[in-house]
Amino acid sequence: MTGPSKPSLSDAVSSAASAVGRSLSSGYDAASSYAGNVMGQTQSIMDRARSGMGINVDSIRQGLADLAAQNPQLVDSVRTAVNGLLTPVQMGDLLSERVAPPTISTAADFAIPATPADAPLTITISPINQLMFDVQWATSFVAGTGATVEQGSTMTFDRATGRIGLENFGGLGSTTASFDPNLNVANPATTGVIGVFHTHPYGPNEGNLTGVSLSGGDAAYMVNNGLNVIIAQSGTARNGTTQFMFMRTEQSPTVANQRTTHADSIDRIGNLMAQGMDFPTASRHDAVTMAQYQFGFAYYEGSNGNFTRVYP
Repeated sequence: MTGPSKPSLSDAVSSAASAVGRSLSSGYDAASSYAGNVMGQTQSIMDRARSGMGINVDSIRQGLADLAAQNPQLVDSVRTAVNGLLTPVQMGDLLSERVAPPTISTAADFAIPATPADAPLTITISPINQLMFDVQWATSFVAGTGATVEQGSTMTFDRATGRIGLENFGGLGSTTASFDPNLNVANPATTGVIGVFHTHPYGPNEGNLTGVSLSGGDAAYMVNNGLNVIIAQSGTARNGTTQFMFMRTEQSPTVANQRTTHADSIDRIGNLMAQGMDFPTASRHDAVTMAQYQFGFAYYEGSNGNFTRVYP
């Protein structure tokens, strides 16, 4: 008695072609021709995929894509035939969608655009910077006390490579409701300032809220200090949308009254809450209002370092 074995090429092609061949109205000759074409294409794809290391599934995937463009009437049968020649693991790899990792944003992506509509549609923070964002979020909660303290750092860029980094963790100090950044980088000859990251923590006494967006004070601070962006994190990826970013544009003002801007934002949020909206959602609505009607910003929301432009 023998164990399980893979079918031969001819077995796989016969199985794939039989169903299609039965439906061909031109009879036996057409079915035989179709089967021959399927066998030839399958053999060609598999030959190109074989190497000293085994079967290159990416090569098969590309071969099927090329066939779909050149001879689409054959591709379904060839795909079935190819599947019959693969192990279950190889077949699963072939069927899985290959998604390219996102491109990490650099200083060029954070450059001030002419208008909000000219801002990038997406911004992606590097994994190491996102890790440091999460560390700062975690340390925003004082263990055993229920108290919170905003944390933050200065977002920098390497003048040679454009790589985004973080400096001056903890800034010049912070409270439960504010963070004072330190915008003086260690080596200004090689490193520039591009923005500020900070947290928006809400402890047990504040309902353990997450998803609270940028404030009027945040917007004014960015303008008054000539920053390109300001980011707030209010939760982790498991909490849903928890990261928010304003991007300054050439349409933005250069001066803003931080105290009145913050107070006006709080008033608008209060009015939205009076209409039944919860605080985090109201804060996000107001962030759009500030971006659109007051500051000429692009506004982004996201999580885990992946930002999507919400306005405009």
